[in-house]
Amino acid sequence: MALYAVSLGCFIALLLLVVSMEEGGESLPSFTMSLTEAVILLSQGVGFSVDKLPVTIMPLLLTALLVLLVRQCARRAEVAALGWLSGGLTWIALNLVFSGGTGVSLHDSPLTIAGKSAAVWTVGVLLASLRASTAAAAVRRLARERVPHAAKATAALAFALAAVMLVAVLLTGFVVCVMWIVRGWNGMVTLFELDGMETGSRIMTSLAALAWLPNLMLWAVSWICGAGFAVGELGTFTMWLGQSSELPALPVFALLPEAISDDRVRLALLCLVPALCAAAALLAMLLPSPMRVRAVRPGSSVAASSVSSDGAATEEPKPSKSGRPTKDHVDHPSVTDAVWLMLRHAVAFACALGLAAACLAALLALSCGSLGRYRLAHVGVDVAASLRAFAGGVGLGLSCTWLAVVVSLAAVYGIHWLIGRRRGDGTRSAKSAKSTHQPSAESESAPEESADEGKGRAGAVRSVASTSSEPEDRPARTASSARSVRSARSTRATPAADSTETQTSAEPARRPRTVRSATTTSEPTSPSQEETDDNS
Repeated sequence: MALYAVSLGCFIALLLLVVSMEEGGESLPSFTMSLTEAVILLSQGVGFSVDKLPVTIMPLLLTALLVLLVRQCARRAEVAALGWLSGGLTWIALNLVFSGGTGVSLHDSPLTIAGKSAAVWTVGVLLASLRASTAAAAVRRLARERVPHAAKATAALAFALAAVMLVAVLLTGFVVCVMWIVRGWNGMVTLFELDGMETGSRIMTSLAALAWLPNLMLWAVSWICGAGFAVGELGTFTMWLGQSSELPALPVFALLPEAISDDRVRLALLCLVPALCAAAALLAMLLPSPMRVRAVRPGSSVAASSVSSDGAATEEPKPSKSGRPTKDHVDHPSVTDAVWLMLRHAVAFACALGLAAACLAALLALSCGSLGRYRLAHVGVDVAASLRAFAGGVGLGLSCTWLAVVVSLAAVYGIHWLIGRRRGDGTRSAKSAKSTHQPSAESESAPEESADEGKGRAGAVRSVASTSSEPEDRPARTASSARSVRSARSTRATPAADSTETQTSAEPARRPRTVRSATTTSEPTSPSQEETDDNS
């Protein structure tokens, strides 16, 4: 607190001194202490009134610096539960002391001041002890043991995505503020000249106005979402409307935007938030992580380095000699796992949307305040309207990304299914063609075998005929010839057992000619055959 108060007091003293030297007013530096105490309380949410003019808009930059200072001190001191209690009591006591010496009318009671001071102290200490405290370690250990891996991965994705979206939107608001400053610089210089402020006063007041820069960033976020903001009843600023009347002659009001006349520029600004959220969601789905989305192929199962339905990762893919995963180890999850993973992504996106909307609603509520009693009683955004516009844009970006990934997975699956079906049809047609050509080859070989068999039978018959024409004084040779004739008759009478129907159908063209020749040859030799039988 001492470091924060001394730094802020030195800046306020320098500001009052420069203004008094250039603009006159020798008594201004005497208000340094009271103004410093009032600004310290204002940075913690305690408003005050100066000459019946209420000022309740928190300088969020000073609030953030104060919280970070408490966090850094608590981390170095390793504050525990007892340190949090004792430090909180000291912090509350100092703020109550400041509230009694401001010299201005405060809007809050001492009890409310104590509560707001305790909230600022607690936030800083929690940020410091979030990782190092034993309670946080016990919670993490319990979650690691009791909570399923799928639930932890989904929750981690939701928190990370909400943080990324919120940071991206706030950075976009900062860029928009810079554009407002560049476009409205000439108007602010004109107001400086009308107010008669010299160079030193311009520099010091511009630096003092930076304390409310985060407020302007949040108003810019509402503006690019389409909701806009208002300066009481004196001015309303949206992309379609930029009117103001009778605003106070403050140079910072010259930076407020005008209406955009070009529809294309307006449409591009309205698409900023959905596009950023869609890009963040796409990266969350495709970057290497336990919930990375992978292509699905027909008949594929969870391969190496894939994620099962309970969220547990399996073995890593085996790389080839070149260091890349081989074709056999490319991970392609099954359809069931892909459906389960997309449902988990849908739940994570919904939770991320809720977390981001809740954080932004709290920041928007802190950025608003009043600069007067009547027409300037509310300066800032309509929290409900801004939240609806923000949630609509973020929801549009997340849903479009999710649907695009689902359609892509279905398209990849369908393409591989069609390719596999065509390959299957080609394989079946090749097999059928092969089975059709195989019997024809057998039928072509059958006539050749039957023709050879017929030639063998004809040769046997001719040998019998030549034997019957020889003299009768050779009984041994005649007996052998008789046996040959009987074997030829038996061969002619009984068909071959191993011949098929195709062989029989292909044989009749030559078999009758062979049998006929055998019959005509054997008829003249019938008497010799009988004599041979008698001799035997």
